[in-house]
Amino acid sequence: MSKYVKNWNILDTVINLIEIFAVRIKHRIHEETEPAVEEIIDAETHYLQKEITYYRAHQRPGRLIEQCGTYYCPECNRCIPAELIDNFKIKYCPECGKRIVKHERSLYTG
Repeated sequence: MSKYVKNWNILDTVINLIEIFAVRIKHRIHEETEPAVEEIIDAETHYLQKEITYYRAHQRPGRLIEQCGTYYCPECNRCIPAELIDNFKIKYCPECGKRIVKHERSLYTG
């Protein structure tokens, strides 16, 4: 190790100072480009509030429209095959994602 220090010259000192300077600039740029934690939390909160509002609107179940044995989504009015409703008992429209429920006829109304 002493051999390296013994042969240290002005050029090595300049290179060392440039390296230190470059590392400091790199750290400073990294600190400036990293967003503040509060900004990240605010952005995520805003995004999640919009997402919750969207899903709440879609979570209110809509009653399926039944015409001649064919079912239609109350939201997008697209045809949903009867086998999906009767056999697989799907809970959401495959096209728009609206929560759907099949209207069950009451035994008392005929």
